Amino acid sequence: MNQASVLVRSGRAPQCAPLRKSARRPWWVWVLPGVALFTVLAYKNRFLFSTGLHEQGDSAADSVLIRQAMRLELLTGHYPRYGFFHPGPAYVYVLALGQGLMYNLLHVVPTPWNGQFFAVFALCGALASMAVAIVYGSTARVACAAAAFAVICLLIVNYPEVAVSEWPPCMFVLTYLVFLLAAASVAVRRAGDLWILALSG
Repeated sequence: MNQASVLVRSGRAPQCAPLRKSARRPWWVWVLPGVALFTVLAYKNRFLFSTGLHEQGDSAADSVLIRQAMRLELLTGHYPRYGFFHPGPAYVYVLALGQGLMYNLLHVVPTPWNGQFFAVFALCGALASMAVAIVYGSTARVACAAAAFAVICLLIVNYPEVAVSEWPPCMFVLTYLVFLLAAASVAVRRAGDLWILALSG
């Protein structure tokens, strides 16, 4: 007889296991992966500091949305050719932050579109840090955290558009990876990753 049937026969219902805490995550788990990835992406694309790029097609349409986001007026996401809005304007606000910081405030890039790419690099770095933190929180092993970072880097090497394109389907990839990792962590009752699940979801 298994434990559940013994509890039922004894008149006591089986209790759910309490939410477990993740392993304590030191500062470097949150900082180093993101900073490393952002630095490499910025260096590999350093031409963005000097060569002005100008939008066309879908990117030009997105820049109209970004202008609305910079005025905090945007409530919907991208509008593709399929006749519906992508849910939520979060990615547009991320791009607007890059444009506002790199082009409008710091003046370190020659065109607004260039600034948007740095927002993509920063988003990739942040998502990489979240993925590494989830894995470290589940295993408490540096080797596992390093392996998670290596997998993300391998993904970017094989599919660079995931980290260097502001086209929404490319930007969704790392977010979805983090969402899956956070969902798996929460599914085994690690409450510390609930906020990552909510944010990536």
